[in-house]
Amino acid sequence: MNKRIIFSLFSFLLLSAYCFGNDDDEDDVSFGYGYPGAKIEIGGLVYGLDETKHEATFVHANYWTGELTIPSEITYNENSYTVRRITNYAFDGCNQLTKVCLPKTIAEIWQKYPETITIYKNPFDGCEQLTSVEVDSENQWLCTVDNVLFSKDTTVLYAYPPALPNKSYSVPESVRTIGGEAFEHTSDLTSIHLPSCVDKIDADAFRNCEKLEEINLSQITHINDYLFFNCRSLKSIEIPSTVTSIGRMAFYGCESLKILDFPSSVVSLDEYFVSGCKLEKLIIRGIVNKPFPNYVFFKLDTSATLYVPRSEVARYKEVYAGTVLPLSELPTSIQSLSEKQKDVSLSDFQGRRLNAVPAKGLYIKDGKKYVK
Repeated sequence: MNKRIIFSLFSFLLLSAYCFGNDDDEDDVSFGYGYPGAKIEIGGLVYGLDETKHEATFVHANYWTGELTIPSEITYNENSYTVRRITNYAFDGCNQLTKVCLPKTIAEIWQKYPETITIYKNPFDGCEQLTSVEVDSENQWLCTVDNVLFSKDTTVLYAYPPALPNKSYSVPESVRTIGGEAFEHTSDLTSIHLPSCVDKIDADAFRNCEKLEEINLSQITHINDYLFFNCRSLKSIEIPSTVTSIGRMAFYGCESLKILDFPSSVVSLDEYFVSGCKLEKLIIRGIVNKPFPNYVFFKLDTSATLYVPRSEVARYKEVYAGTVLPLSELPTSIQSLSEKQKDVSLSDFQGRRLNAVPAKGLYIKDGKKYVK
């Protein structure tokens, strides 16, 4: 047998033994994105224990139905542990969980993976019946506003309960970061409004929001991986001129989008970024500064016409089977206002300068009033 094949088989068996070889609840394991410790179960809930600090962390593998009140302290082997944090996906799969009450001791949603990168993930992803998250008023690190989970200072939005009956939601003006999967699987939301101060939206934030039709994007720099994955009802979206990259599968399955217009600031496209779309026009105004990834236009309906800088036409024809035309042939009625008039002074009705045309509302351009 070929030595390379033998080595690969041995490596696979070794990895399998490491991942699946021991299910003892009290063995030392790694879980919750790098949080090590003993995995124990108390009262139907699974925790990781930090023996040094006498702290407990909720970890993946919890299954609960109905309402849940998380304790502030647990006892194991006659030792007490303060329940301090919740790992990503701690309640993933609890599709019958309806309400969660968090104690005053919960300090953070475990968020570092790897440790040099700070990310935020909704610990209640998959809880499709969840309508309410409550936090003890004495908690110094977390809070809820209208059943939505935030950091105490409301600069980070962690989790929007997917079964809330709202049709529209306006993110508070204080929010700077939307956490990963924060809105995933929302059952009723058709409209989300983001304040201009939001400068980071983590991957998967709006994944599987199948009824979402309308959303504005603030001055973010990256459209992260899976951001609008399977948002089947999304009809249109304006990409701000601050965006430089489009992540993997960012618009996968957005079959209601007809036109997608990327400003000249976008210089990076990842694989599958428009897979499953049924676009009429895809407009890429910038010059991508690195080789196209494999499957960059995989499963994009080839009836879409692709408009790119004239110097890039031949390059795109090598990776896209549909029609590729230079930007100069783009119908003038579809030209992006932000591209045509990016040097025009814009302001609101109080005379404050705007950095970009608002996604919706009233504004003044060249002394004239406009409604969008």
